[in-house]
Amino acid sequence: MNEDLSEFLEHWRADYESGNLAAGYEAALFCIANGQAIPVWLAPMAKQALERDFLTSEGRGRGGAPANKSSRKWSLRNFILAEVERLNSRGIPKATAFEKVAGDLSNHETKHWTGEMVKAEYYRNR
Repeated sequence: MNEDLSEFLEHWRADYESGNLAAGYEAALFCIANGQAIPVWLAPMAKQALERDFLTSEGRGRGGAPANKSSRKWSLRNFILAEVERLNSRGIPKATAFEKVAGDLSNHETKHWTGEMVKAEYYRNR
């Protein structure tokens, strides 16, 4: 690494080591943009970011959204999980919450939902 560029990275290093992850990402982007090697103190974070991107990009076409996040079923599962948890946190028993969520889904979906179907989806996703 060029001596002047390595000195320039030191101001990001202090921020990164004090817990500011954004400074680490900025330093990595700076290194990539300037054709420099990733410094040793930044290598673990860069490795984790690359592994995470590789694992989450499986099943996704080049440049597309992640397959699980783009699917309707994924968003429906998240809605069921969040809504049952919200109702349960307000003191409503889960059995009643399943029925309420099923009623709500039946009003907005062409598919008829029952409490048992919501319960199955809820526990499948936990």
